[in-house]
Amino acid sequence: MKRPGPGKESAPILKFDTGIGTGCPVVRSWSFELSWKEQTVLLTSLRGPDGLASEGVRDIIRWIRSTLIFNADATSGYMIEELRPNWRLGSDLGPPHFIEHLLLCLKVIERRHPTLIVRERAESFRAHLKVAFKELYHEEPRDEEPESRRE
Repeated sequence: MKRPGPGKESAPILKFDTGIGTGCPVVRSWSFELSWKEQTVLLTSLRGPDGLASEGVRDIIRWIRSTLIFNADATSGYMIEELRPNWRLGSDLGPPHFIEHLLLCLKVIERRHPTLIVRERAESFRAHLKVAFKELYHEEPRDEEPESRRE
């Protein structure tokens, strides 16, 4: 299907698009104060490795989504605001490179989110992930600080 040019009316491109939020950003406003690098770190962490990580890691990704973007479909399990009481990380973390990106994302949330409870949760998830990473891969993960200047 060919996309219409700018300014042309069209039906939704996505099959299940309900039009919720049309005209306003899906990204939460707290992220607007971050550098482009920090925003990129956050946005690229919204997608996890399909089928390659434990439910615990996928829950962290779902939680990250709820801190960064608005939920366009509350009927899906795409994001969660609270982890279940019996939550545990699990032994299958996923690819090391992916976990390092996830750790960096959690560090940005831990340091820059405006809400204390969100920062504390990010810190807790990051600590759990770092310990599990070290136990599984027998090395410290790389989670360098992103540059906070606009490029």
